[in-house]
Amino acid sequence: MKIQVCHNLKYVFLLTFLFLLLSCGSRVPIALVDQAIVDDRLVGVWWAMDSTANESIELIIYKFNEQEYSLEMREEKQNSGKSEKDTLHLRAYIVEIKGKRFINVQMIESLEAEDRLFFFFNYSLEQNNRMQVRPLEDVGKVRIDDFPDSESLHAFIEQQVNNDSLYGETSLFVKQETKKP
Repeated sequence: MKIQVCHNLKYVFLLTFLFLLLSCGSRVPIALVDQAIVDDRLVGVWWAMDSTANESIELIIYKFNEQEYSLEMREEKQNSGKSEKDTLHLRAYIVEIKGKRFINVQMIESLEAEDRLFFFFNYSLEQNNRMQVRPLEDVGKVRIDDFPDSESLHAFIEQQVNNDSLYGETSLFVKQETKKP
């Protein structure tokens, strides 16, 4: 398994944005929100930073309700001494398939149904407040965005869950320690 430790964070952030904004996201989730599981270990501030410390991704995960999370993904970069920030707002919930956890991430910047697409990521939490995140990708000629309903998409992922071709490159995030008063 390849793990990218965010040496070139611009690549990771752009890849994530391109994946979310330019790819043909799915109109259906892996499973409906009423099948979501809770993993409150995700709640908090997560960081990925490039090796030069000129760019960083801040991923803030909030508990929205009993089944859903609200996400803010922020990129900050230093350009000629100025700090520039971009923020993406997302809705998310978690489902488990054959012991692996998947985040259904939905764009919420627009109220238009055709803009509220779903994107999928497999994640695993490790010791030392580290999280590995891998986007789900098309497998051969089977495109993630071609499934007409959640049931058929879920069945496909269940069938392919151990196929490395289902997953994109791994990114590593580190959770910020919370200070107690």
